[in-house]
Amino acid sequence: MAMKRSSSMGEEGVEDEYDQIAEFYDLFAENHDLTFYLELARRQGSPILDLGAGTGRIAIPIASEGMMVTALERSRAMLGILRARRNELPQAVRRMLRVVHGDMTSFDLGERFSLIIVPDSFVHLMTRDEQLSLLGCVREHLAPHGIFVLDLFPAGAMPGHFQWEDGPIRTPDDLYVRRRGEMLADIDSGTLTLRLEYRVGQTPHLRDVTRTIRVTSRGTILSDDEVDRLTQQAGLKTVAEYGWFDLRPYDDDSGRRILVLCGQP
Repeated sequence: MAMKRSSSMGEEGVEDEYDQIAEFYDLFAENHDLTFYLELARRQGSPILDLGAGTGRIAIPIASEGMMVTALERSRAMLGILRARRNELPQAVRRMLRVVHGDMTSFDLGERFSLIIVPDSFVHLMTRDEQLSLLGCVREHLAPHGIFVLDLFPAGAMPGHFQWEDGPIRTPDDLYVRRRGEMLADIDSGTLTLRLEYRVGQTPHLRDVTRTIRVTSRGTILSDDEVDRLTQQAGLKTVAEYGWFDLRPYDDDSGRRILVLCGQP
C-alpha cells in the first residue's frame, strides 16, 4: 500500500515528511492499476484529472497516449519531480500534461473532465468534512457524461498488523535503497497507521548506510455503508463496482473496492 499524504495530521507536517521520500517514491510504486486507468482514459477521452498525482505515475502514461491530463498534487517535492519528468518528455506529450499545485479537498480548475481519478489516496482523508469536500469538488468538475473512479481499501481486507520489506533497489545515481514497512489497522476506531523506513547506502547489502528516513502516516478505514452514504450525499451515483483492477466482481474477500461513479441528474 502506498500512502502519500494525510491532511488531518497537519498539512505542513505530513507534506514535509513525504517530501523527504519523494525521490524514492517511484522506486517502490505499485503499478497494478495502470492498465485499468489507461483503458478507462482511452474509453472516456480528454480531458482527464488525476488527483494526488504524485510524481506522475499515471498522468504521464495517459498523456503519452495523446490525452489531455491535469495532474494535481500538493507536495512540492513530488511536483518538482513531476515537472522534471515532464520536461524530459517529447514536446507533443508535454503539451498534453498540465501540472497544478493544489489540495485535492479544495480545488477549482474552471474546467469539467470526462474522467477523474484519485488512485490510492482517498484513505488519507481523516474527517467526513475532508471526504465530502473532495467528493463535492469532483462532482462540480465532472462533465455531463464523465465518470469518477474511487479506489478504496475495504475494511474487511485490512490485516490488524502487517510488516514487509522491499529492495534493495538501485537508484539512477547508483545508490541502493531498502524499504521496510509496518501497517497497523484498528477497525474499532477506524484508523490506519503506516510506518515506513528507507535505508540508503552505496552497496546492495547496505552495510554502509548513509541515510535513514522514517515517515509515519495515518488513514481512515471506512465501511462500505459509510462510503455509500458519502457518495450519495455528494450527489454521485455508482455505475460499476469491482474487487480488483482486472474487473473481477467485488465481494467480502476482495483486496480493493473500486467504484465507478457519475453525477446524479
